[in-house]
Amino acid sequence: MGIKITAQFESISVSQGVLVSVTDKNNDIEAPLLLDDGTGIVKLILSAADFRLRTWKTGMYVMVIGGYSAGEVEPPVIKVHKIVDFSAIPDQEAMWYLEVMEAYKLFYDP
Repeated sequence: MGIKITAQFESISVSQGVLVSVTDKNNDIEAPLLLDDGTGIVKLILSAADFRLRTWKTGMYVMVIGGYSAGEVEPPVIKVHKIVDFSAIPDQEAMWYLEVMEAYKLFYDP
């Protein structure tokens, strides 16, 4: 799921991927988006009204930052605090993999 930063009570996720499911009810808080980040599917809960007013389309490449929650229910959930459409930047996906590798080496590789 991209990069996760864990604090005492919540986990923050920074992920990028392709929207694989959207609904016509973008303005409905109960109509989540589904994101495939290359490791699996995650449900996006749009926490701010302005996110729900935007038009989201299947196939868009986006970055999301938000509170991450995974439990017995599938798929895991990110309550989105920030979402950015990177669809117009063709090299963004390749750059993301480099960012993840760099973060892994910085935090986890001795």
